[in-house]
Amino acid sequence: MALVIALVMLLILTVVGINAVTTTTFETSISGNQRIYNTAFYGADGGLEDFRIRAQNNYEILQGITTFNTQTLPGSPFNITYNVTYNQIGIKERGGIPYQTFRINSEGVAPSFPTAGRVTVESIMEIYPGGGGNVAESRKYN
Repeated sequence: MALVIALVMLLILTVVGINAVTTTTFETSISGNQRIYNTAFYGADGGLEDFRIRAQNNYEILQGITTFNTQTLPGSPFNITYNVTYNQIGIKERGGIPYQTFRINSEGVAPSFPTAGRVTVESIMEIYPGGGGNVAESRKYN
C-alpha cells in the first residue's frame, strides 16, 4: 500500500514539475517578445523626437516637403533604426499665430527582427516657424 501511495505522489509531483517548466518557458518567450516591442517602440519615439528637434533647429524641414529619413539612434546598444516620413497637412491659427501642422509617421525597427520587431507611431505636431520652431502641440498614436 505504501508503494502505491509513493508512486502516486511521485506521479503528481512529476506532473507539477513538467507544468512549471512549461510555464517558465512560455513566460520567457513573452518577456522576450515584450523586449523586442519596447525596443522598436522607443526607436519610433526617438524618430518623433528627432523630427521635433530638427524642426526647432532647421527651418528647411518646415517647407512641407515630404521626405523619408532612416537613422540609427546614436549610442544605442542595439543599433535601433527608425524611418520617419512627414508631410505638411495645413496651417492652423491659434490666437492669431499661424502654426504649420505636420503628420509624422515614425517606424522603429528592432535589430535582428526585420518583420516582428516593427512598431509605427503616428503623430500630429503643430509648429510655429517664427519662434524657433517651438512645438505647440504634439499628439501620438500607435
